[in-house]
Amino acid sequence: MKSLVQKESWQKSLLRKKNKEGRRIKDQQDFLDREMDIKIYLYDNYDPYSVKILVLLRKCKLKFTLGTYSRKNMEYVSDEIGKKVRKLPQVVIDGQLIGGYFDLMEFLINKKVINFKGELNKRQNGKGPSGQEATNI
Repeated sequence: MKSLVQKESWQKSLLRKKNKEGRRIKDQQDFLDREMDIKIYLYDNYDPYSVKILVLLRKCKLKFTLGTYSRKNMEYVSDEIGKKVRKLPQVVIDGQLIGGYFDLMEFLINKKVINFKGELNKRQNGKGPSGQEATNI
């Protein structure tokens, strides 16, 4: 089993590659390492898509904040997001409305964080920014 130092040096050597594959790895690592402002707006009762969003973001080791709202507070949520929304959950990343679970999946696939099955890309090796605890809005 490789030590943590060996894993980190192996990952750094991958990031230094000059070919197309190395550039893709660097872009993906840059996306994961930068501080993103991810906000999740959820209903205050159980919703299976809310759970899927939370599981996906934790699996990707991305920091996020979340807020729970009743169905009566949709006007407030729309004001917070800046766009009329009719249902929750909604994900906002860096002020940009992403949408629900499937929209988040598409976003993360396009950023090469996950594959089409929802699994972490092997190049990522499960590494993301450290200290990924969710906080409430």
